[in-house]
Parts: sequence; C-alpha cells; structure tokens
Amino acid sequence: NIELEVTVNKADQAALTIHGEDSVVYGETLTLTTTGGTAGGKVTYSVDKSKSSGDATIDENGVLTPTKVGTISVTATMAGDENYNDVTSWYFVISIRQGTPTGKPNYTEITTGNKTLKDAALTTDSSTLKPNAGTLEWVDDEGNVLPDDTRVEANKTYKWRFTPKDTNYTTLTGEVELYHKS
Repeated sequence: NIELEVTVNKADQAALTIHGEDSVVYGETLTLTTTGGTAGGKVTYSVDKSKSSGDATIDENGVLTPTKVGTISVTATMAGDENYNDVTSWYFVISIRQGTPTGKPNYTEITTGNKTLKDAALTTDSSTLKPNAGTLEWVDDEGNVLPDDTRVEANKTYKWRFTPKDTNYTTLTGEVELYHKS
C-alpha cells in the first residue's frame, strides 16, 4: 500500500490590464475597464494615494470621480477563486485637469455719464457663476486689474476676470458693455 500526498496549488491568473482615457477634467467622470484575469472574479479598483498628487473616488463599476486636480495612480484587482490566486494590475496613471467655471457675474448697468467701475458693482452675489466663491475684478486687455476709480465710457466693452477660490478650476473671463449711449 502506497500513500501519496498531492498538493495542488492555485494557479496565477493572466495579467490584468486597466483601460481608459489617461486624463479627465475636474467635474466630469471617467469610466475604466479591465481585460485579462482568468477567474472571472469581481474587479475592485483603488487609488494609490502614496503615488498620487491628485485625488479621486472610484466605484465598483470603474467610474472615477475626481476630487482634486493632479495625477492619480489607479490599481485594479480581480478576485481569485478555488483554482486561481487574486491578480492585481500594475498602476494606471490618470491626469486630472482643472475644470472651467461657468456663468457670469452680476453688475449694475450704468445709465448716465461720469460713473466709475466702482459704480458698476461687479459681484458674485446672485450671479450664475459656478463655483461662485472667488475673486472677481475688472481687467484691461493685458489682464491688469483696473482701479475702481476708472471712468466708464459710453459704448465701450469692459473685461472681467473671475478666479475661483477652489483651485480645481481655472479662471474665467468675459466682457460687458456697461454704458450704452445711442
């Protein structure tokens, strides 16, 4: 009588690869997928904060939602089963770019001469700016801030610049004719 002990080890799965765009704009989402693996197990995603200057959340379906501008490193793991070991992908680097604010500030229309930019009362209050916390200022064509005592001229277009407090956004510029005289 011969006793034989056989040890069967779990096999390694095939390489797991993450697929998707390598950049996303803050305020948008990005869906990642994987190929490879063998067990057909559930894939879980994670952001490796030690290799990331930005930040994001990622759900079980691979939908990435940026929470901070920068680069992030994402890994995917496919669960094993009784025949296969877990398999983890190499990290996938994604750049999160600044989003662009939307909307326009509020201001007071000038209806008579001898008024200044201060009278135009440029403000984020009750404006359509999103986000609306930040610095709002009148600027010249070169981007230099115009002083409040700048006289408003009839039929002239004035430029404004909005710099959001949230650094995940770029600046937004626009222009308006403050005083129209026929």
